[in-house]
Amino acid sequence: RSVVAEFGISAVGGAAASVSDLAALADRIAAGEIELPIDSTYPLEHVREAYEHLMNGHLRGKVVLSLD
Repeated sequence: RSVVAEFGISAVGGAAASVSDLAALADRIAAGEIELPIDSTYPLEHVREAYEHLMNGHLRGKVVLSLD
């Protein structure tokens, strides 16, 4: 199963990584081989609060915006 095909990823930012490198990374994350620490999750409607949390620093992982 290819995450790239499933989600229609054509390119992602980051000058050091190629699309194929990012596709391989996405597949490993989806397979559970790599775990990413998540500090907090916000619904998209609360993007302002998420940004403020991000800018306050002292995070212990990524800040995620959910589309649910």
